[in-house]
Amino acid sequence: MLNKSHAEQKDENRQVLFKIFSSVRYLNRQGIAFRGRWKTDDPELLNGESDSNFIQLLRIRAEDNPNLLKWLDKCQDKFTSPDIQNEILKLMSLRILRDIVQQISGKMYTIMVDETTDLSNTEQMVLCLRHIDDDLNVHEELIGLYSLESTSADNIMLTIQDILLRLNLSINNCRGQCYDGASNMSGIRSGVATKVSSLEPRALYTHCYGHALNLAIQDGIKGTKVMEDTLSTVYEITKLIKKSPKRDAIFSKLKDEISECSLGIRILCPTRWTVRAEAFSSISENYHVLQLTWNIAKDATKDTELKARIGGVAAHMEKFEFFFGVELGRKILNMTDNLSRSLQTKTISAHEGQTLVKITLSTLLKMRTEINFNLFWKYVECRRSSIEVSSPALPRKRKIPRRYETDGNTTEYPTSVEERYRKIYFQIIDLTMAAIKDRFDQKGFQML
Repeated sequence: MLNKSHAEQKDENRQVLFKIFSSVRYLNRQGIAFRGRWKTDDPELLNGESDSNFIQLLRIRAEDNPNLLKWLDKCQDKFTSPDIQNEILKLMSLRILRDIVQQISGKMYTIMVDETTDLSNTEQMVLCLRHIDDDLNVHEELIGLYSLESTSADNIMLTIQDILLRLNLSINNCRGQCYDGASNMSGIRSGVATKVSSLEPRALYTHCYGHALNLAIQDGIKGTKVMEDTLSTVYEITKLIKKSPKRDAIFSKLKDEISECSLGIRILCPTRWTVRAEAFSSISENYHVLQLTWNIAKDATKDTELKARIGGVAAHMEKFEFFFGVELGRKILNMTDNLSRSLQTKTISAHEGQTLVKITLSTLLKMRTEINFNLFWKYVECRRSSIEVSSPALPRKRKIPRRYETDGNTTEYPTSVEERYRKIYFQIIDLTMAAIKDRFDQKGFQML
């Protein structure tokens, strides 16, 4: 009888422990914080225990599980402390890593590394491994985040080697490496890519497609003064609206009164690769609402510096040049944002990525025709007439200083506003295409 009772108690404890483990797994999978105020004086909570999400989840599950309720009412040895939670999470992470390593072991893989700075101002390195299974299905696995003492190529290389050693993965099975274009990662003399290649020459380096496209779009869009000024003004507009609850409320009220179905303002973030077209579209679709917002916000603002900023963007939005830049930027960025989203798909192959880049270049090339420009020009002129935007005008013709004049020095000057903006239209498309070709015309891409 004693042995039977002891066995039953062990089984009950085991079942309770399973409940604790499954609760930890649930909170972790859903990204829900585990803890709250650890000790509380709330009389509704028994034993002054934690009112954390973890304990409250166990309390809910204990409502139909008497054994778990009895366990939680114990004074000690409940296996619910923060240290136990961390230990359970550690055990789970090690189990996941073992499963990943078992899938990769003996097979070829690719290393993907990036660095970032967290909120505590600590450099963190994230490492992922990409591989295919026996059925040729692609897998990208996050291995972990690792603190870095420095971001030098030597230190990053030592960290990568240490991780692979702990995972019992041979560098000789590495067939690819993917990083951003920073000098410490892709430098041809002492970058991480060069150091890995010295150990395993078959580990082909490719510049991350997402990073490469992001840099290409920056080079192309900022290649002309019109688009550079437009990008800066769009960024300023989104900040003025989204960083101020007062102005955001004014904008939302006007938007609901005028055009209920339009999008809200999307903030333009320099580091987010797939939301630039949305930011331009939100400005375009709410153009008139924004102009009304500036009139109200300027009168309600006493701060002279802020009033000058509002007046500045309001003046820019009255100019045809800015409106033209918004509409053209929206058109081009829609294509490149779609390409960026596709390139970030984890199942995409390098060859498929190259194919998508070629399709995007082909689409941009089709835009570069007289017919498409004329259609775009008519659209912009039609929209301009319905909002408070000035008519297009030629800039003042400037005389070249005599000291720069030569017999063969002739400056081309557009004879009409349409000719001027036609030149800008073609120039921006040409610069964008050239930047994409340049960024994707690399040794690693060509071999793929």
